[in-house]
Amino acid sequence: HYWKSTTEKNLTFKELLEVNRNRPKDIIGLSSPTIDRHLTTMKNILDFADSEGNKPTFTPRISNLIPPDKRSDAEKRSVYTLEDARKVFSHPLWQGCKSTGRRHTAGQIVVKDHHYWINLVLAYTGARRSEIAGLLETDIGHENGIPFLHIRENHLRGLKNRFSQRRIPLHPHLVELGFLDFIDAKRSACEVVIFPEAIPAKSRKACLDIDGPVPPYDKKFGDVLDHTWREYLVRSLDGNPEKYCLASLRGFINDTYINLRADDGNTLLVPEIDRRDILGHKPIDVNEANYRRQEKPLGPLYVAIKLLPNLF
Repeated sequence: HYWKSTTEKNLTFKELLEVNRNRPKDIIGLSSPTIDRHLTTMKNILDFADSEGNKPTFTPRISNLIPPDKRSDAEKRSVYTLEDARKVFSHPLWQGCKSTGRRHTAGQIVVKDHHYWINLVLAYTGARRSEIAGLLETDIGHENGIPFLHIRENHLRGLKNRFSQRRIPLHPHLVELGFLDFIDAKRSACEVVIFPEAIPAKSRKACLDIDGPVPPYDKKFGDVLDHTWREYLVRSLDGNPEKYCLASLRGFINDTYINLRADDGNTLLVPEIDRRDILGHKPIDVNEANYRRQEKPLGPLYVAIKLLPNLF
């Protein structure tokens, strides 16, 4: 990990070595989650070899090789503050850039493509990236004047669990910016998939087969967008010292709802059941899980969505 931050980009290699010699040892090298991921991959390879009759001469044990992670669960993933979220969406991608090929340079052109919409929809719904990246034009609807996204399985991707299927009202700012016009243009062009650019290139052809089986949930669906998003974060947040990621937007919605209180300082403005319904979280008891309709009323959820502040 070198020459990635703005503070290091002008250092010579010798200067960079000197900087790292003075760093605490616990921040040099791979992180615990990265080591865990690599070790798990190697163990899976050995398990696969074993299943084909190539039995290893040893039993792989990886638990003692992973350095303990002393961070709390809340510390492992940063959650945007409203100020930082607004800094991100003040980037030229959303405010006006020079051209399609110069998205980081301020200008007069706003290109409302997959990079523009997917990240913005995530910031106003708290949905998972794969849920938005894998939308079909039939997943956008209206009910009693409320526009909504229908998060459900389709031929592009599955869902994380059975509680992930839900309807999320659209934030008025998305409508104001023209998201429904964008969808109408897709329909006029007879395009079923809203964001084909988000489909992994190696499986794009197969995914566009609308008669194919529903694939399993893939949390990496939409990874093709990651590099560009990380670049926006680095440029908008002076190197992104808080290490925000795309999933931090989901945490931002959850944290916002938890902290929206009435004048008494205690009463939640958004009931916990509505927060779970919007985010697709697991119900807290049998009553909530089994004795409700699958399609939750949109009215209360729309009230909650409208409480989210505009990001620009």
